[in-house]
Amino acid sequence: MITQVMINEALRYIGMPSKAKMVDQMEMAELSMHHKVEEGFKYLNQIASPRVIYQVVDITLEKERVILEGTHCSIQSKDLEKLLANSKRCVLMAATLGMEVDKQISLKQKVDMLEAVILDACASVLIDKVCD
Repeated sequence: MITQVMINEALRYIGMPSKAKMVDQMEMAELSMHHKVEEGFKYLNQIASPRVIYQVVDITLEKERVILEGTHCSIQSKDLEKLLANSKRCVLMAATLGMEVDKQISLKQKVDMLEAVILDACASVLIDKVCD
């Protein structure tokens, strides 16, 4: 289901004000963008195949580094170490809308850059929703 919040978020990613902030002289152009964003969501909902995978891992914190136990990975980050200071575990997560979404955005970039930007913004909103 496409909500007004989703449309406003996609418009914000594109750099457009939400429908509630429209001014008279720009209203028609912004209504057109609003419609294009709504159509972008409809299109992506048809082709997206969302997938999510996650794993809970133990962590060790050392001098601005987060070590992911049981893996060969560590992340050098003062901010992340600070964020996880009181944690013993974290969740690693990967999410996708599927290869077809990326393929269609790439194809649109060659034909209609505005449509590509709109699809990319809509995809960003959808993947955030998947991760929620």
